[in-house]
Amino acid sequence: SLQIIRGAIAAELDGFLEEYIDKVLVHMWEVPKKMDDPEVIKAAFEESGFDSERLISQMQNPDVKAKLISNTEAAVERGVFGIPTFFVGDEMYFGKDTLWQVEEALLK
Repeated sequence: SLQIIRGAIAAELDGFLEEYIDKVLVHMWEVPKKMDDPEVIKAAFEESGFDSERLISQMQNPDVKAKLISNTEAAVERGVFGIPTFFVGDEMYFGKDTLWQVEEALLK
């Protein structure tokens, strides 16, 4: 998943992270594809309407790689150990099954 995580960094830098996540997760979990295969990734990007050449190029960009390293280090420092992890203030919630707790915390 390293390549598609780098793709998420590139999508964030280009301003379409939410759409990227929505579409790539479909390829990962709903209509599963081998998302560690470069050709499959390219086809999935194209199917999703993304500029696959640009995204694939950006995934190798040293700035994108550095941003991922920085994000990972910050997450580890904060105690993140997997996804999905949510924070409300300093309180950490892990797992999809905690979404109701996240909602309650946000409403307080």
